[in-house]
Amino acid sequence: PAHGGADVGGREVTPYLNSLRSEGLSFSTVIDQTAQGKTSDGEYLALNSQHPLPRGATSFLRADNHFLTLAHALAYQGYTTSSAHPYRRGFWNRAVLHPRYGFASSVFKRELGEGQFVGWGLADGLFFERMLPRLEAAAQPWFAFWVTLSLHHPYDEFPDNLVGDLELGELEGTRLGNYIQGMNYFDRSLQQLVKDLDERG
Repeated sequence: PAHGGADVGGREVTPYLNSLRSEGLSFSTVIDQTAQGKTSDGEYLALNSQHPLPRGATSFLRADNHFLTLAHALAYQGYTTSSAHPYRRGFWNRAVLHPRYGFASSVFKRELGEGQFVGWGLADGLFFERMLPRLEAAAQPWFAFWVTLSLHHPYDEFPDNLVGDLELGELEGTRLGNYIQGMNYFDRSLQQLVKDLDERG
């Protein structure tokens, strides 16, 4: 499509993300470089600009390394750094790793509380809503690194109350259809987060 994103029945799945292409960097080809560390490898790649271990998980096997991450670089420039993930703090050793990755504070499921789940954790919109006051209170400038969960596999279902206005036809209720609904929901949630941040200056 001309907008660069997927569409279903002529409707964009991620209209907000597509609109951001004109404001920032956009990558049309992404190659999975994660290994046995899965999501933790993705975090390592994004924050350290290095490939993870080919076997095992860096988050466990090299947790005592001296890391120099994007968070460290930004903290050195005066940024307040924080991370958040609406899942257990010990999963992939995040409670140990995130401080070592340069985050001055980290929030996990215990701090975020209960609420509607999609997949493994809080629905993205609710997660963003709970994190918004923390961003508002943080000294500026800040760097916030959040791992969301509404797009996590297995895509067996998607809550009816979070479905947008996409008409999926024969894809409705399939794993692919549920993934598409999740992607559209994330897009709407992100748009609302940015709107809320703008309104708060």
